[in-house]
Amino acid sequence: MKGNAYYCESLASALSDFCKIQFISFRNLYPELLYPGGTKEEELNIHPGTKNLRILRTVDYYNPISWVVASIRACGSIIHLQWWSVPTLPIYLIFIVVAKLRRKKIVVTVHNVIPHESTIFATIGTKIIARSADKVLVHARRNVEDAVSLYGLDAAKVTRIPMPAHDMYKDESTNHPYDARERLSISHATKVILFFGNIRPYKGLHILLESLNLVQSSLSKNNSVVLIIAGKCWTDWAAYQAIIDRYELHECVRILNRYIPRIEVQSLFTASDLVVCPYTEFDAQSGVGNIALAFSKPLLATDVGGLNELVIDDRALVKANSITDLAESISRILFDDVLLNELASHSKYLASENNWVTMASKTLEIYESLLFDD
Repeated sequence: MKGNAYYCESLASALSDFCKIQFISFRNLYPELLYPGGTKEEELNIHPGTKNLRILRTVDYYNPISWVVASIRACGSIIHLQWWSVPTLPIYLIFIVVAKLRRKKIVVTVHNVIPHESTIFATIGTKIIARSADKVLVHARRNVEDAVSLYGLDAAKVTRIPMPAHDMYKDESTNHPYDARERLSISHATKVILFFGNIRPYKGLHILLESLNLVQSSLSKNNSVVLIIAGKCWTDWAAYQAIIDRYELHECVRILNRYIPRIEVQSLFTASDLVVCPYTEFDAQSGVGNIALAFSKPLLATDVGGLNELVIDDRALVKANSITDLAESISRILFDDVLLNELASHSKYLASENNWVTMASKTLEIYESLLFDD
C-alpha cells in the first residue's frame, strides 16, 4: 500500500470519531507498468471493530462492473473522493455520475493540483474531476490560487486543509526500533541525511548528490556524513549512479532502490539526523516532509510549492536547483547541534498543530456546510 492509501485510512479512521464512514477502497489499483514504485498492497492498518467505520475493498481497476457496483453501494449523503492519479479517471467518473444521479454531494481532495506528469490528459482529467465537485479540498496555500486559475473554479468552492503530520508510520509499542544504522554499516558518530520516497526527476536527487560532493569536500577529518537514499527509482538509475561514480561517493551513500514497506519507515527516519526534500519543482505539500514532522526530525527543503509551510526557520529553506545553497545549508545545519534541536522542535510543533483530529474536524465542517447551508 502506498502513501495515499495510508493517508486515506488515517483520515477515515479520524472521521469515524465524528460520524459514520464507509471506506471504499481498491482491491487492485492499477497495473505494475503504470506504477514503477510497485503496487502490491499491505493490509489496512485499521482495527476491524473501529466504531462508525465500515471498510469495503471491492474496486478492481480491470473490472468496470466493480466500479458500478461500488458506486451504487456507496451510502451516506456525501461522496468524498481522493484524487491523485489520472489512470483512475474512468473509475472516478463512474462514481461521480452515479453520485449525481443519486443526488449526493461530492467532495474531492485534489492532492496534486498541478499533476506531477504535466500532460494534457492529466490536466484535463484533473479539471473534469475538480469541476464536477461541490467542494474541492487542497493542502497548500498556493493550491487555492492554482485551482481557481487553472480550472476555472469559483474561489468559494475551494478550501485549504493542510496535510497532517504522517504519524501512521510510527509504532509506539517499539521502544527500540530496528537499527537502520547498523544494518547499513553507519557509525553512530556519523551524521545521516535521509532522502526518502519514490525517486522522480522533480524530487532533485541529482541536486542533492552534487551538493553531497561539496559537503564531503568541506568536511574536517573528525566529521563524517552519510546519505541514505530510500525509495524506488521511477526512471533510469544510471544518471544518479554516474554522479556517485564521478565524485567517488560510494562510501558516503547507502542506496535502497526499492519500495520501502511501512514496517521499515520508522527505522530509517529514526536513524537520520536531517531529512532533505531538494525538489526542483512542486506545487503541493510533501508526504515525505509530513513523515519527518511526525518523527520530530529536522527538515531541510527547497522553497517550492507548499514545502515552505512545513518549516518555520528560513535557514531550513533553500533556493531550488542551487547546488551550492543546498550544500551550505546541509553543512550549517548538520554540525550545529543547537540548530538541529531547534529544527526538531519546530517539526514537533507543526506536527501537533496539523494532526488528523484537526483535519477531521475541518473536513466535517465542509460536509456540514454542504448539507445544511443550501
